[in-house]
Amino acid sequence: MALSATVFRVLSFVYAGLSLAGSLLLLFYRKDLATSENECQFIHLFAVLWLIFNFTLVYGLCLRDTTFIQIHLYYVQAVVWTFVVALFALGVSLLAVLVGLMDEVKLPWASKVGLAQGAAEVLGIIFVVCCALLYVVYSIVKCVLEGFIYATKRDEEMQVSINIVN
Repeated sequence: MALSATVFRVLSFVYAGLSLAGSLLLLFYRKDLATSENECQFIHLFAVLWLIFNFTLVYGLCLRDTTFIQIHLYYVQAVVWTFVVALFALGVSLLAVLVGLMDEVKLPWASKVGLAQGAAEVLGIIFVVCCALLYVVYSIVKCVLEGFIYATKRDEEMQVSINIVN
């Protein structure tokens, strides 16, 4: 059973409203989330970019202009890929720190290798689970917004065919 065009429109506006609220909350509470000035500036930059792309989404939804919705989808895709790369870099850094700490401990070499392998496996599982969650969220957002795009294009085609008949 396919969802109707109205459902996609409502879900798109709900997503846009929640995303807009999230970007505003991040912008207002960025100082509470950061411990240093550099972190605060990074969060501020991310919040402002998120806010700009949310306004492009709302603009596209209100005017039913699919170009602005596609721009927002490209932004979401870029954020997802940035999170994946950041998660991988964080995992590699954490593994390097753990291996460095194991060098200071007086254990046999075989035990250190076993501990390093175990830590790598755990970090790998955490990475895969986080990537899967990111993919699920991205898929839901993409499905909703592409459903809105499809419904909008279908309505435009119906309007053109009605104008041709008249």
